[in-house]
Amino acid sequence: MLRSGAQPGDTVALAGCTGWADAGLRLLTITGSLDLIEQLPSTEKERIERAVTHQLRPVSPIPAGRRAAVYGANAMLDLSDGLVKDARRIAEASGVDIVFNDPAITELARELVPVASLILEHQPHNDHGDSAVSLARECVLGGGEDHGLLACFPAGATIPEGFVALGSCSAQERSASRILCDGYELQNYGWEHYRA
Repeated sequence: MLRSGAQPGDTVALAGCTGWADAGLRLLTITGSLDLIEQLPSTEKERIERAVTHQLRPVSPIPAGRRAAVYGANAMLDLSDGLVKDARRIAEASGVDIVFNDPAITELARELVPVASLILEHQPHNDHGDSAVSLARECVLGGGEDHGLLACFPAGATIPEGFVALGSCSAQERSASRILCDGYELQNYGWEHYRA
């Protein structure tokens, strides 16, 4: 399956997760070791362990990719460099814009808010604001290495089990493809391999 087959009207859906490996990396970076993470408050220990596990041992939902093909996905790509960056790769290859639904992004970020709060206790600034909600959204939109799958399904098609709808493709309105959410263009999200 190629990244270049998305069409206007397609539903954009995610299998797996996004943001958890980024949160895990941030936790490991600020604490310096797994031992210190184990000493953190236990109220959110399950989420903390989930974040660290996603950073150290990501699991790609390969069977979901096979289901996406059976259900007629037009395009698909693994999320290795972040939701926005990899969605842009699909959009550019397909000549479409991708519009994420804000409630869907907010729901993905909601689970990460307690982890983001802990990160902010030790590292009070992030690139997109200084609240736990903004940091959780930053992880979801820009965090890489979770290796989820982003697929585009034809309008009206059934979305297979294991995928959650995040938005849709629309006709490209400008000379370059855009990624939008809540009416705003999303830029500067994602992993840059050669950034110093």
